[in-house]
Amino acid sequence: MTTLGVCASSIADVSLASVFNDNMVLQRGMPAPVWGKAGPGETVTVSFAGQSKTVKASPDGRWLVKLDPLEASATPRTLTVSDKIALKNVLVGEVWLCSGQSNMEWPLSKVTDAGKELADAVCPRLRLLKTPRTPADAPLAGLHRRAHWEESSPASAANFSAVAYFFGRELVAKLDVPVGLIDASWGGTSAQSWMDTASLAAFPECALALAQAKERAAKARAGQPPGLNPLPGEQLHGAADNAGFRHAWAKLDAPVGDWGSMELPGTWQKRGHDFSGVFWFRKDVELPATWANRPLELGVGAVDKEDVTYFNGAAVGATTYADSPMSYCTPRHYNVPAGLARAGRNVVAVRARSDFFDGGMAGPAAAMALRCPSLPDSPAIPLDGAWRHAVESNYGLCRPELPAALFNGMISPLIPFAFRGALWYQGENNMNESALYRRLLPALIKGWRSQWGQGDFPFHVVQLANWQTAAEFQANSNIALLREAQTAALELPNTAMAVALDLGSTVKPDCHFPNKRPLGERLAAAALAKDYGMKDIPCQGPTFKAAKFADGRAVVSFDNPSGGLVATGGGPLRGFVLAGADGVFHSAQARVDGETVVLESKDVPAPVAVRYAWADNPLCNLHNSAGFPAAPFRNDAQSLK
Repeated sequence: MTTLGVCASSIADVSLASVFNDNMVLQRGMPAPVWGKAGPGETVTVSFAGQSKTVKASPDGRWLVKLDPLEASATPRTLTVSDKIALKNVLVGEVWLCSGQSNMEWPLSKVTDAGKELADAVCPRLRLLKTPRTPADAPLAGLHRRAHWEESSPASAANFSAVAYFFGRELVAKLDVPVGLIDASWGGTSAQSWMDTASLAAFPECALALAQAKERAAKARAGQPPGLNPLPGEQLHGAADNAGFRHAWAKLDAPVGDWGSMELPGTWQKRGHDFSGVFWFRKDVELPATWANRPLELGVGAVDKEDVTYFNGAAVGATTYADSPMSYCTPRHYNVPAGLARAGRNVVAVRARSDFFDGGMAGPAAAMALRCPSLPDSPAIPLDGAWRHAVESNYGLCRPELPAALFNGMISPLIPFAFRGALWYQGENNMNESALYRRLLPALIKGWRSQWGQGDFPFHVVQLANWQTAAEFQANSNIALLREAQTAALELPNTAMAVALDLGSTVKPDCHFPNKRPLGERLAAAALAKDYGMKDIPCQGPTFKAAKFADGRAVVSFDNPSGGLVATGGGPLRGFVLAGADGVFHSAQARVDGETVVLESKDVPAPVAVRYAWADNPLCNLHNSAGFPAAPFRNDAQSLK
């Protein structure tokens, strides 16, 4: 059995945290923590690039060493641990953590010109690690199973974050060093899910949700069977590991007298079990004598999300989430060898595993049946109805929408892995609470920095792209307010923002857009200029500096004009509105005058307020000569503190 949070190459008692494996990239230029577990008091030696660091494991078996700062190297080398573990093809360079919701998660296989981009994805110096989706009600010690570093290739990059990939490719090209990217993202998630509990505790608005989650988690944990499998992140739980089989729960004569009864199809959360984990289901089936020693077809319906299915104690099939992301709704059809079928009583057993959302045998009922293909006239035996069940493992309350759930399951297991900085693309799920988000985002950044303890590492934010119905101005645009709230991140040191107002669709009301390459390159430009000292690289568009009002006009000045302001698309400058003392905004005629924009409107003889790109999907076209779009703004906002 492979231990989760531990490299599969571990031998004896020594193991490595799951973020360490073949093909990885270690961060250059700073101490590089390496950690794992061993026997209490056991001496552990980590050797790499001419260094050897030795430490004794603590009484609970944990150990950690820090390699001295390493120089970048594209030469594959081996990292060894006590001559028992050998990680191969390890490079040294720049590592970035890339997180957020669906637009960060959006894969390379779905971008504009995906075929060409995938064909060009062969880049041995770019290494990719995609963390599996894992919510948890407490910080996990290690990543979920199947998380491993891969060299960039058409196969490995296809399902990897496109924004992160384009960012990494640009860094490889400009820095000429290896780059490692960690993609920890999940669509449809809120900022609160990615924050640690301590950071969330400072928000009265989150107190009720935190208290409810804590109460539900404690109730869920109360059902943990003693002496069985531990939590995910501590040990591997997978359909193929047969962990529960050592309890003989699949055998014909298994002692199941104290097992409960559950009507199936259905999910266990809707049957009174408010937690994720591993359940066993068993059903006795009476076979006619004519079916004995004949091959059978066993249908158990869809199993949410993974299963190993047994007939009379023998495994006859398994489906995992790795086989297909649709495994939760894919009906299972397995072949039962002739030698397993016997006249009279037989037992079908299903080991079902789900680590987030619902879990169970989801059906439909019509797909749950046992058939004898060699006797086509013999009616199928239905398998829906009452099944016996028992809990093998209780993972607790694992739902991605819960506060801190994704920090616990997808961020915490990475700490304290050394990296240069983080990319963040999230906000759509918080667009109806912009005032709160203005405080949440800086708290998230501070929380991550505090947890890692490696100072104010760079944190680059993507401002929400244009989506919904196109308009020149919307006074009460929630998305415009959220974009404004995102700028609060810039009040912290070592932060930057990439504007994406020109990349979304003006005709399709969808927040997802396929043109991810320019966004990745804009993020890379900001990193190169701000974090790697390449000051001559333009890295952002015009940002509001000041507005002066006189003689019925407004003159707006900008930072970052980068050689001058331009109206793209060949038409007039669009997206500006003016208001007088009445607060009613009207379209403004706008023209570029050097590094300023001059505005006037016949409907506003005495303007006092100006806004730009203030809509969900604003019709706007101000850029600088370097090609970066201007950021939306308003000068009439109330205090945002």
